[in-house]
Parts: sequence; C-alpha cells; structure tokens
Amino acid sequence: STITLVNSTGVTMPGRQVDDGNDTITWVLTNPLPTDGSADNTYTINVKAVDKAGRELEDSFTFVYDTQVLVVTSITPADGSVLATSPTEIVMQVSDGAGSGADFAASMNSMSLSGVSGDSIVREDNGVDTMTFTFPALEDTGTYTVSITLRDKAGNEFAYPSEFDFVADTTD
Repeated sequence: STITLVNSTGVTMPGRQVDDGNDTITWVLTNPLPTDGSADNTYTINVKAVDKAGRELEDSFTFVYDTQVLVVTSITPADGSVLATSPTEIVMQVSDGAGSGADFAASMNSMSLSGVSGDSIVREDNGVDTMTFTFPALEDTGTYTVSITLRDKAGNEFAYPSEFDFVADTTD
C-alpha cells in the first residue's frame, strides 16, 4: 500500500510513508506546512491500498489547507467616512485568497451596527465575496460602529470594526 500528499501543482510533498505493519499507513511531511498562508491551497491525498490477497483499491481525497483569516477588500461606507445623508446599507467585500472561502452565515450573524436593532438589519450575501446589510435610515447623528467577526469555512476568525460619522445635512 502507498500514500502520498500532492500539492495543487501536482508535486508530491516531501515526506515519508510510515506503515504500522497492520492496517494503517500515514504520510509524514519532512517539514510541517507553514501557518503563514504561504502554503494555503488545495491538496490531494492519494492512496493505493493492497490487501494480503493482492487486491488493489486506489482513491484520492482533496482538502483545502487554510491558515489565514478573511481580508476585507472594500466596505461602504468606508471606515472613517463622514456622511451628510443617512446610509441604509453597508456593503462589505471580502477575500480568502486560495483559502476555504467565506462562511457567510457565521460572519453575517455576528454583524452589528451601534444604535440599530439587530432585528431591523436584513443580511444578504452573493455566495462569493460580498455581504450586504440593509437597515432603516439612521435618525440620530453621531459615530456609528460596524462590528463583524469574519469567519471562513476553515474556522479562521477575525473581529473587524469599522466606524463612520453621520452628520445632519444643514444646507438648504
């Protein structure tokens, strides 16, 4: 029996096969995969099992190695912005690079906007990279804080705060 680990470009990762002499084989990497994001990608485990009668079965299993949190690529209104008219939505775009992708359900459920009831916020996503939060027009001027814990499908989390100021438009 054999087992190997192959990266997304088809290169077998350096390591050695360990056989317990009974029914388990493992692949031990020469060096552990780094946790700095440089090796985040899709990997495939290739297995060829041979029983004592010589019968063979080959299979492969694919997984995503993901060590990094989501990155906010855009948020509207922008962090630190000053608005003369009340926003009624916040649009946030995120990227997970070669990672596992955004866990929109977990991320969106954690979103809050200071001064706005969570029940009045409608949460939507496009399934790829964008979350939209719609809410009634703000009535009070002041600083508003958007808080969201971004989570990817691998469980990496990042608490992302953003603030904007809403000032009443006093020009006629």
